[in-house]
Amino acid sequence: MNLFIKKLILYSILSFGVLFLINYLLLLRVNNNITADHDNLEQTINVNADVVFIGSSRCWVHFNPSFFNEKFNLKTINIGVDGHTELSMAYSRLVDYLKGNDNPKYAVLSFDPFIRAGSFEGTSENIVHKNSFSRYAFRPINKDWQTIKQFNFNTLEKYFPLYAIFKYDQLANCLFPNNNSSFTKYGYDRHDESWNTNIFQLVSNLKSKFFDTSEISAIKEALTKIDKLCCNNRIKLICIQTPVFENIYDKEAFRITKNICDTLNISFIDANIRSIRTDTSSFYNANHMNTSGVNKMNDYLSQISNLFCE
Repeated sequence: MNLFIKKLILYSILSFGVLFLINYLLLLRVNNNITADHDNLEQTINVNADVVFIGSSRCWVHFNPSFFNEKFNLKTINIGVDGHTELSMAYSRLVDYLKGNDNPKYAVLSFDPFIRAGSFEGTSENIVHKNSFSRYAFRPINKDWQTIKQFNFNTLEKYFPLYAIFKYDQLANCLFPNNNSSFTKYGYDRHDESWNTNIFQLVSNLKSKFFDTSEISAIKEALTKIDKLCCNNRIKLICIQTPVFENIYDKEAFRITKNICDTLNISFIDANIRSIRTDTSSFYNANHMNTSGVNKMNDYLSQISNLFCE
């Protein structure tokens, strides 16, 4: 019996070691690659940008780093996360970025009525794209990423080799990473397609995704936390509100965001201008602009001489 137990223990140790090695080799394989564009924690180390864009998909889709590089002569990076409107996620991404880079001069937050405060307790109820970030779940190999804590991976996912990769069906993506991602090519999620108005969807229901006035206090607290992080690292925080299609524009809702920033003495720019939001050719869906819309917004931003100032 003792011999059996010893063999079982030895077999378990060897099995764990083999799994650990395979997990390690898979992470080496994907280390300098991306599987889903925004799972770019390692790819955004040693960038040392002057401007860092943070926020949800409306950040990820609307801010083209090349424009800011060329127009303002400032090295720029977009680290928005698709599907995550929580300010806590924007905060986490900025925290992780600062771990591997010199402090930027500016942090630009996509700030509009779609945002939520989120949880700053380390976890979030929003698990959109949890599968894409599961490559970072195995704690013994990966860094202690603040962003990954938002997804609340369980103990097995964090400490058992390959478990998260298989559970979230990421083996193929690790073996054959996306070397042709939007982030690699453009630095943001560029969309050249037009909005098919022949199947013009009802968009008024998107207004239901705006934050409620009861959430304002929590949003202010979350935004204050981001601002404090920036102040402590000598970074100027700027909030920019980008266009939505006219059918979901609500003057009062888009005024509240400005009032929040004014109250907290945070720089705010409203780029949600009428000439863009009334033009269907500027969007690929009701709340995301295509390349044409992004270029029009950039034309507007280029006229703001004090957009980036000390």
